[in-house]
Amino acid sequence: MLPLLKGADSAYPPSLQDIQIATSAGVKWWGFYINGTDGDEDPLNTWPPSAVQLLIKMGIQPVGIWVPDPNLTADPVDAANESFAACVNAGYKPDTSILYDGNHLTNTGKITGPVWLPIVGNPPTDVGAGSAIQFTSTNFGNTNADLSLASADWPKKGIVVDFEFNTAKDPAWYQAYQARIKQLGAIVTPPPPIKSGTVPEPIIEASATWQGTNARFDVVMVGKNTGKVYHKWWDIHGWHGPDIVTDPI
Repeated sequence: MLPLLKGADSAYPPSLQDIQIATSAGVKWWGFYINGTDGDEDPLNTWPPSAVQLLIKMGIQPVGIWVPDPNLTADPVDAANESFAACVNAGYKPDTSILYDGNHLTNTGKITGPVWLPIVGNPPTDVGAGSAIQFTSTNFGNTNADLSLASADWPKKGIVVDFEFNTAKDPAWYQAYQARIKQLGAIVTPPPPIKSGTVPEPIIEASATWQGTNARFDVVMVGKNTGKVYHKWWDIHGWHGPDIVTDPI
């Protein structure tokens, strides 16, 4: 049996010194809280991207934790878009969703894929394929954290949906979220730009830039007839624009 991977998660970001204590204790991954933009999520505390970057710098894999509103008012695809973008903005690109299943939604038989189960007790000796178990809490310096052990095949770049406190659990909601994260995570580069699209004139020059940190593809175009400079951009929501950047007189 492959060794289990020790992980932690905490409401608040650890300091450099606390991370050093955790790494010396064998911690390989760390759950952090992410937020969206429209208020249909319920994070315990949103971490700044700099705190996630510090984990990465110290060799710890970050794992974003997304807490939907307890009544699941969020559209699952929109929630996936927002949480994926938040992880990318923090410095890593998730490719798999993970269900934190406080009430064992997996027992419905309608949920597949990796899970993270809170089972308080002694350190587990086996957690099952694609699984992690959160079993106790501890302190790394001044940071209080929960401790978990994960199987070797638990996603290295996952994003967690925390259903522990949800009152309206819905397998179909999670399935839609899960499918969208898989779709977004499979995107290596965005689709090729459409140089003209809705630009109202032929284009004589175009340049494109991929911003990996923001997961955005920017296209700047110059109109043949007017010399206007147009800007279109692609992100996880699709194509936007064009906007007129400059409008020669």
